[in-house]
Amino acid sequence: MYKLFETLKTKDIRFNEPIWGTMLSLCGMNENIYYLKLLHKELLLQGEQNFSSIIWNNLIISYYYCGYYENSIELYSRMPNDLKNRRSYNQLLLIYSNYRMISRACELFKEMETKKFINEISIAIMMHAYSHVLCPEQSFALYKSMEDKYGIKPSDKHHTILVDAFGRFGMLDEAEKYAQLYPSLISWSTLLGACRLWHDASRAKRVASHIISINKEFAPSYVLLGNVFGLTGNWMEQKETFDKMKKNQIKKTPGKSWLVINGITHEFLAHESEHPEIHKINILSKKIVQNLQKHGYNPNISWVSKNISNDLKIKDLCEHSERYALVYALMNLPQDEPLIIFKNLRVCGDCHEFTKYFSFVYNKEIRLRDAAVWHIFKNGKCACNDNY
Repeated sequence: MYKLFETLKTKDIRFNEPIWGTMLSLCGMNENIYYLKLLHKELLLQGEQNFSSIIWNNLIISYYYCGYYENSIELYSRMPNDLKNRRSYNQLLLIYSNYRMISRACELFKEMETKKFINEISIAIMMHAYSHVLCPEQSFALYKSMEDKYGIKPSDKHHTILVDAFGRFGMLDEAEKYAQLYPSLISWSTLLGACRLWHDASRAKRVASHIISINKEFAPSYVLLGNVFGLTGNWMEQKETFDKMKKNQIKKTPGKSWLVINGITHEFLAHESEHPEIHKINILSKKIVQNLQKHGYNPNISWVSKNISNDLKIKDLCEHSERYALVYALMNLPQDEPLIIFKNLRVCGDCHEFTKYFSFVYNKEIRLRDAAVWHIFKNGKCACNDNY
């Protein structure tokens, strides 16, 4: 990205707002903080007083995508009030929501109401915020008031967030009720995830049948259903589920984690074997596990839903993609920098617990963005309060 920027400069191309905006967005979408900071530095040569709303907003959201939420918040505070628009407010609301700053999110939402900035995106973000701090009543109240108070009709996204809010809190009957009222692949899949969380195998079978009727090749439905069967000890039904996947040539999405160091993205798959430094990573990983165990960490093999021995389950946990990324970050980043890791799937409960201990024992702040939200680990705790 920055090399492209340098190339364009040598060709005497005038950098207008669309080009700057595109370059910043590319950095954000690729979670590349290194090049984002370089571009920001170039922009500062023009003076912040010359920034447009588009430049301010793209900077704010790009730093957020890269995991540097404090930079986003500071930029928003410096942004002139007359340039702040609905997008600016929604972006800050998203940051507060995904980083579990619920009180700030509520205050900002009220301010947005006075400015008449609330739209369908604002409501979805706020419902999501309530869901992830286990406040389904508030999420439901906002959902119910959408049309009367804001003149906004709920969309599939709002229906799905409501299913998630009920499901996370264990209100599976309510969650299923709304999945039935507003059926979609995403809403049923969200409910199936809740069935896994609460080990509800009978409901999971029912929900999976709805998903398969919509898309019989949707791999996550088979994986989640198989995991529920494994967690509840129904090994025969798990085998049948995974045999169906093989028969229909349905492949699961492999777990993948990545981090950016000096502008270079380093990727790790679950059960990684191809990375050039995997041998070093594995050696250090074993030492780290032993060290964390001395401080109370105990591998939770219930998160491995495979019908294998306990020793192999422990080995399986150590080979999750975020473990490799975390160890590699420790090997290569300065002590005072947060370890920022991205993952394409949800983090499992054991890796979540492992990372809490890791943050305490090695005195590191770890920011992990999984498929759902950001997790901020400090001093042995996570900002999500274990509501993952």
